[in-house]
Amino acid sequence: MTENILIPEPLEKLIARYGPRTLQILVRILGPDEAGDAYQETWLAVWNARGDFRRTTWRFVRRVAMARAVDRIRTRDRGPRIATGVDPDPAVETTDAPEIDLNRLLPLERAALTLHFWEGMSIREIATELGAPVNTVKTWMHRGRERLRRQILQEEERR
Repeated sequence: MTENILIPEPLEKLIARYGPRTLQILVRILGPDEAGDAYQETWLAVWNARGDFRRTTWRFVRRVAMARAVDRIRTRDRGPRIATGVDPDPAVETTDAPEIDLNRLLPLERAALTLHFWEGMSIREIATELGAPVNTVKTWMHRGRERLRRQILQEEERR
């Protein structure tokens, strides 16, 4: 049974404008399994904010999405740990570049690195976005880069 859900036009325009970018960030931070739910929660929260949708900016939408991602990470960290890796499709593998699995990073390391490298945010902006001290964000980024470096070295040793 499929239900047609009416989405108010102003919200629909926001989703069309910022939806793909929002989903991309959530997938990078949470992984594909959890990103869909966080995506829906993000747009529900944006709708519930009931602001002037003409003035809603990417920064606001991103902040709501990040809050949903961080909430999910914190909730997940309280529960039992379950491995949720995504097996790469061998048909897609076409380069000799080492394979990097961002899912091997701790969620907050992945969030900090994603915001820095894909969103171009400064460390101070990331700290504000994630609600953490600047030095903590620096630590997450350092540890995340170290994990990625070790992955690359291990991958190169296997070749």
